[in-house]
Amino acid sequence: MNSSDTNFGDCLFELTNLMHAKGNVGIISDIISEAIRIHKGDHFDDHLSNESLSLGNDGSQDHVEHGYYDEDDDSDFDLDDAMRHFGLMENLRGYVSGGKEWVLDSGCTDHMTGDEEMFRELAENDGLRKYVTFGDNSKGKVVGLGKVAISHDSSIQNAMLVESLGYNLLSVSRLADFGLNVLFTEVDCQVFCRDNHKMVFTGIRRGDLYIVDFSKKAQPKTCFIAKSSKGWLWHRRLGHVGMRNLDKLIKGYHILGVNDVIFDKDRLCSACQAGKQVGGRHPVKNIMTTRRPLELLHMDLFGPNTYKSFSGNSFGLVVVDDFSRFTWVFFLDDKSQVQKIFKNFARKAQNQFDVKIKKVRSDNGTEFKNANVDTFLDEEGISHEFSATYPPQQNGVVERKNRTLIEMARTMLDEYKTPKHFWAEAVETTCHATNRLYLHKLLGKTAYELLTGFLLGYGSNSHTYHVYNNFTRKVEETVDVKFDESNSSQVE
Repeated sequence: MNSSDTNFGDCLFELTNLMHAKGNVGIISDIISEAIRIHKGDHFDDHLSNESLSLGNDGSQDHVEHGYYDEDDDSDFDLDDAMRHFGLMENLRGYVSGGKEWVLDSGCTDHMTGDEEMFRELAENDGLRKYVTFGDNSKGKVVGLGKVAISHDSSIQNAMLVESLGYNLLSVSRLADFGLNVLFTEVDCQVFCRDNHKMVFTGIRRGDLYIVDFSKKAQPKTCFIAKSSKGWLWHRRLGHVGMRNLDKLIKGYHILGVNDVIFDKDRLCSACQAGKQVGGRHPVKNIMTTRRPLELLHMDLFGPNTYKSFSGNSFGLVVVDDFSRFTWVFFLDDKSQVQKIFKNFARKAQNQFDVKIKKVRSDNGTEFKNANVDTFLDEEGISHEFSATYPPQQNGVVERKNRTLIEMARTMLDEYKTPKHFWAEAVETTCHATNRLYLHKLLGKTAYELLTGFLLGYGSNSHTYHVYNNFTRKVEETVDVKFDESNSSQVE
């Protein structure tokens, strides 16, 4: 095939389009080279014959007009451009979008990549520029603009996410806009600040390309794409005031003399982290994570109380069902009794309610975290979850219930000036009341409604009152009780 063939142009066009294929770039380049050689040979022969005829007819005519590089014939320039493009493809072979390697491109108008996973922040493209044009005149759609993380504390801002772009491209013109100079040598490139000549990062030359690998020694010493490094400098100068507050001040023109500074919290300030860190937030749970009673039980132990109870107890074991929030409370005089009480409770609850306990959650106290409890749970097929060592919020359901029980019991004892050693009876009364008076936040029913007929730990199994007999000095159960509620300590 030569240039005079009618299909030569179509074949050349198809071969040029092969650059988008995933085949062997070297083979494609060889094919193009052979096509150019054939075309140039035929084209040169044609011009020689034309030139001799011209010289014979008009010797005064400029022979350059009929030379190889005809001003009206740009096919040779198109072929050379195609070869240069395939040479670029040969150099780019092995580089794909993603990772930490970026190609410094002096012809690229913006920083851009085709890998969406690289973006730390990404917003839809609502600007005027909807497409970018590649070297072969094909176009790629600009999907969005955002911030690309290149290390744990540095990022590229205003980077484009471009469809079908297979490489990460750094725009030399954008670097220059941010006050950086780029020096290209035969073996590497150096990017440094224009003001103080401080080196920012370097790259190496591979073939005809300059590659910057941010995963290696090219880690930038400053945030080289944005001027937020100045923002961090002012953040330190102004006593580590919050970046959001500084951003509001600069946007409201409340700070004079500080211009062209971006206050963007794109990384952590180690000094602020050490000096200002507080406990992590524990948001209120607004969803149900259990679907039936006894699926998850929360356990906690409170005490020792300042006063021993009338029965000689100092501790209280509180068990809360996660589904219904039904609560049981047991009193004991020593922590070692927790294991026995819990075993009896677990067997009785599973038998009466006819369901299995799946999980229990407690803190890391030795009364819960020991070999005897673990052996029993393994035998029953129950999983044991532990909260973190210090923050009580991870076991917050039962911790909050403890507070409710103790505060209500203290209030009742204080109102009637009841002796302090009746605190256990007051806590038990409070537990009985809360099971029947508080509505579940999500289910809209009381704990007793959700667990009707399932009542453990309140007095005996009969419907009676507990009263203290001043003559016998004993607590008795009776139904023959009349309450005088007018003798309150509260003055109406």
